[in-house]
Amino acid sequence: MRVLLRSCPVVLRGACCVIVIAAVLAPSRSPAGDGVARSLPDSERLIQAPEGKRAFAGQIHGRKGIDRLGVRLPSGVARDEVLSVVSPALPGSVTLVGAVPWKGRPRHLVAIVCVGGEASQDRSVCEGGAAWVAVLQRTDDGLQLVARTSEPFVPVSDWSAFPDDGPARSIIQRSAEGKDNQIVGLDLAPYRLFEREDPAIGVRSGLVEGYAGGFGYFESLHLFRRVGTRLEKVFSHPIYLLANSAGSWNEDGTREHVVSERRFSVSVVSKAQQDGSHDLVIKESGTGSLRFVAEWNGTTRQYLVR
Repeated sequence: MRVLLRSCPVVLRGACCVIVIAAVLAPSRSPAGDGVARSLPDSERLIQAPEGKRAFAGQIHGRKGIDRLGVRLPSGVARDEVLSVVSPALPGSVTLVGAVPWKGRPRHLVAIVCVGGEASQDRSVCEGGAAWVAVLQRTDDGLQLVARTSEPFVPVSDWSAFPDDGPARSIIQRSAEGKDNQIVGLDLAPYRLFEREDPAIGVRSGLVEGYAGGFGYFESLHLFRRVGTRLEKVFSHPIYLLANSAGSWNEDGTREHVVSERRFSVSVVSKAQQDGSHDLVIKESGTGSLRFVAEWNGTTRQYLVR
């Protein structure tokens, strides 16, 4: 796949260039592939994946994002209590506090506290910072900490497997070793990585790339394994790419836009290895042919793509 007329990144919230990769457990709607629209507004109809629709709505229409981090806390859960239990950070550095019920685990919550960076205007994402990720339990005496990351999670993504479709090299070099500029959601699909363990906790990060004539949006999935009272990050992989690029000029002064969208599914192999781990399969949806397999490496304590 090739993005047309991609130019140097600029700070732009207007014209759009789109590529997509997304990770889900269930089969997803196949992307339409490359398409050409007569204008930027018309290009929205070519985007099928929800990740791309959200990105277009935010970047082009300026709409508030969907709350995917649990900023609207469950009934009876107070923001200050979540903050006091999860984060040792100074309150002044906190930009977002969220928590969502952990499906299948009664009275348990998955919480996130974003620190550093900037406060999102619509309070739906963590902008440019890091985040504490934690599991909490509701008790008669209040919230109790079950497990937490040992330090704030910094979203870093490796796009080397997508040299033509990933973010431009210039934006990666300007960032901190591929650091994404947003934490966009919690992903609590049942990623059962190990036998007789809780499912992994997923966090989605995003990278917005603005450039003349369009924008790109790139999303990655990060999985955390509970080990005693710690949450350890064990897997990261790009899962969504969207590119909406400006093309040829029309006679009426509008400009064609080329929309390219790709999506991936992440599934857990049912058969366990001798150490109790399950492999992960990252497979392109629709007519795409890309496929990756990630295996547990006991030495690095990470899932590595072979």
